[in-house]
This record gives sequence, C-alpha cells and structure tokens, in this order.
Amino acid sequence: GPFKLIEWVKDDRVVFEANPDYWGGAPRIRRLIIRPIPEGAARVAALQAGDIDIATLWPLDAYERVAGDPSLTAYSIRGMRVFGLMLAQKWEGPLRDREVRQALQYAIDTNALIRSLLKGRARRLEGQPLTPEYFGYQHDLKATPYDPERAKKLLAEAGYPAGFQVTFKYPHGRYPQDKELSEAIAAQLLKVGIRTQQVVMEPGEFLTQLSQLGLRDMFFFGTLPPPDAHFMLTQYVCNFRYAYWCRPDFDQLMAKAGATADDRERLRLYREMLLLMQDDPPHVPLFAQSDLYATAKNVAGWRPYKDQSLYLAKAYKRD
Repeated sequence: GPFKLIEWVKDDRVVFEANPDYWGGAPRIRRLIIRPIPEGAARVAALQAGDIDIATLWPLDAYERVAGDPSLTAYSIRGMRVFGLMLAQKWEGPLRDREVRQALQYAIDTNALIRSLLKGRARRLEGQPLTPEYFGYQHDLKATPYDPERAKKLLAEAGYPAGFQVTFKYPHGRYPQDKELSEAIAAQLLKVGIRTQQVVMEPGEFLTQLSQLGLRDMFFFGTLPPPDAHFMLTQYVCNFRYAYWCRPDFDQLMAKAGATADDRERLRLYREMLLLMQDDPPHVPLFAQSDLYATAKNVAGWRPYKDQSLYLAKAYKRD
C-alpha cells in the first residue's frame, strides 16, 4: 500500500510512513498519524486548535460553526451507512410477535428525528435497509407512515393493550448523535405504551455484545456494507454472526440469489426478500445520515467518499 505501519499505541495513535516503492507513486505525506478521538466535540476542538488536519464524522450540531470557520473546509455528503432499530425475534418475548414488530414501525416518527436531531442532514429509508445507491434497491417501496394510533391497535390485537417493557441497548460515541437519537426513539415508543429499560454502552462493549447476540431486546444500529443488496441482506440470514431475526424461507431466497449471475433474477429475488421483511420486520428502517468531514484549509488532494474510506495517498498540505 501507499503507507507502511511503523507504530501502534492502543487507544492513542497509529503511525504510518510513506512507502517510496508504492506502485501508484510515493505519497506526498511522509508521516501519517491517525488518532482515535471518540467524542465528536473533541474531534472538532482538536481540528480548530490545529492539533489534527482532518476530522471525520463529527456532530451535526457543530456543522454551522465548522463551516463558518475561515481556517477550515467543511464537507457534507450523502452517506450510505443505514440506521435502524433492530428487533430481536429469535427469542421468547413480545418481539417474537410479528404484529408487535409491525406496531413498532408505526410508532417511530423518523421524519421528526431527521428534522430535529439530525438538522435535516439525513435521508429517510423507504421501507427497506437500502439506499438508491445499492444494487437491488426497490424504488416503489415506501416507508411505513408514523401512526401511533395504528401502533396501539396492533399492540392490542397482539395481546398487549397496555404495552410492555423491553431492554433497549445503544452505544454512545460510535455513531453521530447515537445516544440522543436512541433517547428520542425511546420517548416515541413510550407514547404507544412500550416502556424501555435503556442501557447505554461503550462502543467496544456494544460491538462485543452485537456479535455475541447479547443486544436483546432491541438496539440502535448502523451498517455500511458494499453497495449491493447481497451484502446488506446477508446480515439477516439465520446463521449470520449477528442476526437477531430468522426466516428459513428468507435464507433459501438468499442462497438462490447468491448462486445466480443473472442481474434480473437477482433483482427479482431481492425484491421478494425485501417484501418478506416488510411483512415480518426484523427492524424499523430509519435513515441514512449525511457524513460530515472537515479539514484544515491547507489540506489538498483529498476528498470524502460515500463508503467512509479515507484515501490519503494523494493528499498533501500546502505551504
């Protein structure tokens, strides 16, 4: 690659130096230091103080301040990481009931979340965990409308006229506004009688429990696989390492889709799978956030990408 790893200090920094033998030409940056700064506000402060040159995925509420700073360049791009409220269906409890999970889709006002906490910098997902950039996206599917009365009716029909209580786990510091968004979701669920025991988690512990299937009963989650429905929908196959929902007929469709090279047939199969997910929801699809980046004014040769990759081989600092 363009850089060679020369030092790693856990939770502090990763240091690289330019590879003069890189086939694409030696990078203009001779020494590259990547620092983990979990708090978004701290990343912004470090950038404004000149301690770092590029800040990634910082808080939306800081956008106007950063964009108005003459020493910085701010970027806001259409992101492809999709967010949802994941619902654990594999185990006994209220969420095992299909009507309960349907009710949750009516109970969340996604547009209000986008308008208030996300300052309009997000796209609502249209009834599927895909954005239009993904192969397999279904343009005619629509998001479930916000309808708390319909949610209450479905809960009553499922045998929960007074609602119920569930555990709701979410990270703080993994995704932009993750804690605030999760708290707002919990407040919306309470309006239809769903009481949540909220568990706020450090990002590392959140990921550990995710892969160990420990995030029951529900959790706030964002994912960014390659832009093909195959990679997104694989996450819902019964034996996937963090699948909290299981439908053998869904798995059969996925196996067929993975065994064909015909794009039209793949699209047909993905459509069938997405319709199945609408009828028997594993989650509440929410939104794809805009990704925010900022650099010092003298950083050149770099631009952000929708897949959140950092390509720095051509970047440099102007004198």
